[in-house]
Amino acid sequence: MEQMPCPARATGRKHVNAKHNANFVICLNLYEFMVSRKYITHLQPRCIVIDTLSVIIYPVSKIRFKTAEWRCRILGYLAKRLFLLIPLLLGITILTFALIKAIPGDPVSGLIGERASKDAIENIRSSIGSDRNVVSQYFGYLGMLSRGDLGRSLYTNRDVASEIAEKFPNTLALALWAMAIATPLGVLLGFIAAYNRGSKLDRAITTVSVLGISMPVFWIGLLLMLLISFKLRLLPPSGTGGVRFIILPALTLAMPALATLARVSRTSIIDILDMPFVQVARAKGLQPSRIKFIHVLKNALIPIVTVVGLDFGSYLNGAVLTETIFGWDGLGRFAMDGIFKRDYPVVMGSILVGTSVFVLVNLLVDLTYNYLDPRVRLHTGSDGR
Repeated sequence: MEQMPCPARATGRKHVNAKHNANFVICLNLYEFMVSRKYITHLQPRCIVIDTLSVIIYPVSKIRFKTAEWRCRILGYLAKRLFLLIPLLLGITILTFALIKAIPGDPVSGLIGERASKDAIENIRSSIGSDRNVVSQYFGYLGMLSRGDLGRSLYTNRDVASEIAEKFPNTLALALWAMAIATPLGVLLGFIAAYNRGSKLDRAITTVSVLGISMPVFWIGLLLMLLISFKLRLLPPSGTGGVRFIILPALTLAMPALATLARVSRTSIIDILDMPFVQVARAKGLQPSRIKFIHVLKNALIPIVTVVGLDFGSYLNGAVLTETIFGWDGLGRFAMDGIFKRDYPVVMGSILVGTSVFVLVNLLVDLTYNYLDPRVRLHTGSDGR
């Protein structure tokens, strides 16, 4: 007997097809929008561009926008910035590869020692490809990148992408802890100093912030380790682990960012306090808390977000000194070990991943600008519109 189709399945299939059709229409409109803005040309394969755009806009398609034009503007800006990442990464590979090859020394000597026979050295050079000329080695590396392969470590023979995937969560956790400490404390100190400008409290906060910017990170780390770990014996001095292990490196990493945020917040809030709209809000009799947190703080957030974004992006690339001092198994220590050992695939992979992360963090910062202040326009075309 013939079975009747399930109504729920049929309805679900129609719903999924409707979603795919809607996303395809968005990609098609965005493709025409990018061609009209001359981001791309009609010579580029339309199907490839649309498939790439569908991957980009899938998470963004869940967001509700004010108008269809605004949706196209945001998606066009995202697509433009992400497409510009390709030539940027290409330039980074050329520069990094040239600098790595200019470093004196031979990685083969570190692998098997200087007393090895010439035949053994030549065999290893042939196996890792270092017997070819530099241009051939570079294009061979580009061929691996085009397949999504970052290569293998010369020392451990492990996949570089897998090792970066293991190290990056540790670096991400350290960066999040550091910014969670630095951001609220830095903004609070800047807020207090701005509302008490000229007083002893203002001068004390300014002095402490200047000292925090001036002190080297490794010196701060060694002082914290000496005081908290060896004198008070409250926290372990080094290692990778849970909360007890991350507090000291996070405090060390947060100190310069906290000091910078305090100075930037103070300057920005003082500028906003002198604006006419703040005087009008006071004349209207608004509550002081509403003036401080809505009228003043919100308008002072753009330079604060800039500092937070730059610091967070740099921390995600790996805090080399902090991770080395405290033995934190992160991306910065991993890249530094690769430089010392002349492990070329490790260095190239770490730099490429770090560059991509930094660009994506700055893209998020730019989108945050537009959310905080609608007067900040996203430049989605050559005419500035």
